[in-house]
Amino acid sequence: MTNRQVRSYLSTGAPGFGLDPMALAESGIGDTLAWLRQQDLSRSPLLHATAGPEAVKAAQQDLGVARAGEIVETALAELSLAARDFGVRRFVVAGGETSGAVARALGVDRLEIARKSRPACPGAFPARRENPSRWRSNPAISAPKPSSRMLWRQRRPYERRKLVA
Repeated sequence: MTNRQVRSYLSTGAPGFGLDPMALAESGIGDTLAWLRQQDLSRSPLLHATAGPEAVKAAQQDLGVARAGEIVETALAELSLAARDFGVRRFVVAGGETSGAVARALGVDRLEIARKSRPACPGAFPARRENPSRWRSNPAISAPKPSSRMLWRQRRPYERRKLVA
């Protein structure tokens, strides 16, 4: 998400918590987890890692570019597990590496791609699994890596297609 999108969403009165890679590196997700636990989930709280260019540059200089990104991705993956345990069933995740980390943590290895609501904005939903027992109690530890075969299907039968990587 962009800074503008985050500001716009928060301006509606929705609760939000900004993740700081420096704070996460120092003390982990405890503060964020406590905040999330106190939220009314029906208000769709937002966890975000957007920041101004100066803050991003400072974090990348102190932690390294790759490490700063990895810290945020890992935190969002762990927080998505906690949110699921608190009752959240729908997630909106932006960013390629971040969405991959969250999907792996939640045990999602296939997606159904819905018709685009706007250009370049398709919806994606976990594909139904043939074997529901594959959901594990701690997907962060035991989730399988994304398979080389990913199934992407359009919602309407005449638009269905199979893509094999």
